Amino acid sequence: MKKFWLGFIAVIMTVAMVAGTASAVTIQDLQNGKAAAQSEVNALQQQLNGVVKKLSELEDKLVEKGQQIEQAEKDLKAAEQQEKKQYEDMKLRIQFMYEDGDKSMVEELLANNTIADAMTQAEYISEVHSYDRDKLNEYIATKEKIAKLKADLEVQQAELEKTQKDFSAKQKELDSMIAEKQAVVAGFDQMIAQAYAAAAARAAAAAASQGGGGTRSYRSSGSRSGGGSSYATYTGGASGYYDAILKAAYGYQGTAYKWGGTSKKGIDCSGLVMQAYKAAGIRLPHQSGAIYSGGKKVSSPKAGDIVWEPGHVGIYVGNGQMINATQDGDTVRVTKVKKNSKYVRY
Repeated sequence: MKKFWLGFIAVIMTVAMVAGTASAVTIQDLQNGKAAAQSEVNALQQQLNGVVKKLSELEDKLVEKGQQIEQAEKDLKAAEQQEKKQYEDMKLRIQFMYEDGDKSMVEELLANNTIADAMTQAEYISEVHSYDRDKLNEYIATKEKIAKLKADLEVQQAELEKTQKDFSAKQKELDSMIAEKQAVVAGFDQMIAQAYAAAAARAAAAAASQGGGGTRSYRSSGSRSGGGSSYATYTGGASGYYDAILKAAYGYQGTAYKWGGTSKKGIDCSGLVMQAYKAAGIRLPHQSGAIYSGGKKVSSPKAGDIVWEPGHVGIYVGNGQMINATQDGDTVRVTKVKKNSKYVRY
């Protein structure tokens, strides 16, 4: 938080400098400042991506652990029922063999024709007792084993839940930090726009003082449709799903820039790219750095590829131009690709 406020104070001071003494800070200085701030945003976004991935893994583990606990509960119930049944069966056998007391058992043994028969009968009775005891002990041990497994699983589940809470807190912290840094980037965008406007006003004043006959308008190539914006009609021809991407992007021409916007009521640069690619069935994040990091880097772009520069993205349309949601206060239009821009493909 301390670093953020130091950065924010620096932004405010720079705004004052631009407003008061524009020559003290160059546009390049502001662009460098924006690039540095955006670099911090990108680094934080990378951390956030790692945290989100970890949360997804934890969710999978918690689901699996819950299923294991549920199965253990079923197994434990079955073992308890088996133990109870074995105990009841043992009592019935004991009752059957001794229902007339020790006398009847002795008489039954003596009633055998031979001593061997009597010994066999006695051994059988003893074996029945031994079997019942062994089976009962076996079921008790199984029940205790399952109960311990269930308890261990519940401990593991609790540990996973604690870890999940820790990562959720980290995610919220990173979200907050990213929002703060993005505010700094937005501040630089505003200052850069003011600096350009100030430079244009100075140029106009200088031209007027020299009898230049008014201001000079700078526009990028393409057919114009009022307001100094450069619009163009998409005529199709792009290969594969790029046709759907470009058609969707051109449909936003003239839409006002709005931070976080994703509709024709207002849209930002990454929102435009996200919505255009969505029309082709490709889901992208609503963040320029994440869009760039997730794509395949290419050096020779084709129409429909993504153009990236620090803090900004657009869609390449060919001939060194891109359609993009330009800075705050402007609209979606076709502009020239800046030098040193990079390209990614999805």
